[in-house]
Amino acid sequence: MQPLELLVEKAISTSERPMGTGESLRRVLECVASGILLEDGPGIKDPCEKDPVGATAYLTVQQCEDITQSAQFALRLCAFGQMHKVLGMDSKPVNSIHDERKLCSSVQL
Repeated sequence: MQPLELLVEKAISTSERPMGTGESLRRVLECVASGILLEDGPGIKDPCEKDPVGATAYLTVQQCEDITQSAQFALRLCAFGQMHKVLGMDSKPVNSIHDERKLCSSVQL
């Protein structure tokens, strides 16, 4: 299985309640931002392998650090109502900024 697929499945399936799309995205970003991919982090084990093998073993240490830093930056953008930048979209009109903040703040930290 692909590491991203494993990460998304675990992040979403361990929630105590059903989550919306925005909440699910934020939870995945929080998981990556927490350092799960880092060398001294818990890692992601591949359930398809007989021996305990990290699903991200093919990534370099620098790549894992870059991915973690990007997730942290994306969470900061979301916290400041900039979800459109995370998604690579044009800026929303002023009247819909409230909706964007609501999407980002749907999960309590």
